[in-house]
Amino acid sequence: LDVYIYDYLLKRNLQNSAKAFMAEGKVAADPV
Repeated sequence: LDVYIYDYLLKRNLQNSAKAFMAEGKVAADPV
């Protein structure tokens, strides 16, 4: 699920939010 949230953030052009979300260690940098 976290991967989809990350992908959503990227598609919404929220790279900063996506990076912050990733920094939480909840999702791997593995695009769907």
